[in-house]
Amino acid sequence: MNVFSVPQIRELEKLKMEEEGISSIELMERAATKVFQQLDEIVRGNAVSIFCGPGNNGGDGLAIARLMLEKGYKCRVFLLDKKKGTPEYEANLKWIKASGNTIYLQDLKKLPDLDEDAIVDCIFGIGLNRPVTGFYKKVIDHINSFNNIVFSIDIPSGMYADKPYDGGSVINANLTYTFTSMKRAFFIKQTGESAGHVRVIDLWLSSCDFEFLVNFSTIDSNYTDSIHRYRKKFSNKGDYGSACLIAGSYGMMGAAVLSAHGCLRSGVGKLTCFICEKGYDIMQIKTPEALCKVFGVDHVENIGEVKDYNVVGVGPGLGPFESHVKLLEKLFRSKKQLVLDADALNTISNHKELLNSIPENTIITPHPKEFERLFGKTAGEMEAQNLALEKAYEYGIYIILKGRYTFIATPSNAAYYNETGNAGMATAGSGDVLTGIITGLLAQGYEPEDACKFGVYLHGLAGDLAAEDISQEALIASDIYKYLGNAFQFVERPQFMNGEDDFL
Repeated sequence: MNVFSVPQIRELEKLKMEEEGISSIELMERAATKVFQQLDEIVRGNAVSIFCGPGNNGGDGLAIARLMLEKGYKCRVFLLDKKKGTPEYEANLKWIKASGNTIYLQDLKKLPDLDEDAIVDCIFGIGLNRPVTGFYKKVIDHINSFNNIVFSIDIPSGMYADKPYDGGSVINANLTYTFTSMKRAFFIKQTGESAGHVRVIDLWLSSCDFEFLVNFSTIDSNYTDSIHRYRKKFSNKGDYGSACLIAGSYGMMGAAVLSAHGCLRSGVGKLTCFICEKGYDIMQIKTPEALCKVFGVDHVENIGEVKDYNVVGVGPGLGPFESHVKLLEKLFRSKKQLVLDADALNTISNHKELLNSIPENTIITPHPKEFERLFGKTAGEMEAQNLALEKAYEYGIYIILKGRYTFIATPSNAAYYNETGNAGMATAGSGDVLTGIITGLLAQGYEPEDACKFGVYLHGLAGDLAAEDISQEALIASDIYKYLGNAFQFVERPQFMNGEDDFL
């Protein structure tokens, strides 16, 4: 799904109105009707308080209020401003005023007791670009002080759609009905919680014939269906690539084992692990399917050639050793497809000159702190994502910035949010499994961008399937690779049902 910016949504609205020959008030009516239909299924006749600002978001609220009143709801409409609003707002206001259900908040000596009402937030929409202050801030804070169920229309009031959060007051919604597409703010830690559950209301705007570049998208099953490489009947391990994993050190072999299992479960034909002597028995016992080559005693150093491998993954559990500078320099000269994580990234952070020689199409998988050490501190998650896009373009690399909605920045300036995954995956070793998965997909011939997107999707999906069975709290990193088979089955099921065996 595309994630449109505010200017793009405005352009799509204009195109849709021209295409269908409808007015903006008619488009607003369509949006309000769709929201009302969904609200009606949840609220089911209970009392409702609707808060409306003077813009088009307030116009949506007034249209929703009219539909509720027509169906017999007890509905109070609170208007936040007596100033003249947009034409769409004023058109809907006439009918609501005639019904006698409008209340100007500024006329009240104190803000209303909301009792047990459901609250519909239509104060500010996606056009907001500055902090909420004064009376509006007071109203938002007042609404947040109650435990009522809150529905926000398009976006929680006070939230910026695609600007970094600045700490201002934001409505805390239980459910947000957003139009046309997800908004970037919903994927950001500082604001995503305030959106609650998000449902996209399709106004068919995305069906317009638009020509502008869409930088942000989500990864969904339609995409994974299109790029998944299915196994052929007559194949052998050589058809599925040879991967090399350089990982582990004394006391941190667990990370290497987790990464190796992630790689093997991704479908790679053959995996060779470059490990230290003190990790040899552990790797051989815990991962018998992998070949092992020993370089160094306590940690990996003075590695051999990597020319026989399709891809090299480096970093999980590697440890903080100065000799890793030469290790990375050798790998960079090899021009092999690389996946860099954990201590490989920490080594680069301590020797920033290495960034200038990093091969194009390298994939790096930092968590937020590793990203900060690499590229500098940012004010928040959205700024970090913007910086990731700049650095991906500058160095010609792919940056997988791990988080609840893992963010993928590409050298072409396209970016992707992954929607699979859950809080149970916030556990040590999850990232090591991801490194292994992506390394394995690359070895099988997936293009770097596809390996990034399919890898994070499978990783999150495996975590979701594991959490369904054992809970988020009990989930550990090894569960992720153990459920990778279930994730592949989930991806493959529609094709299997319609494929050559559909006669079964």
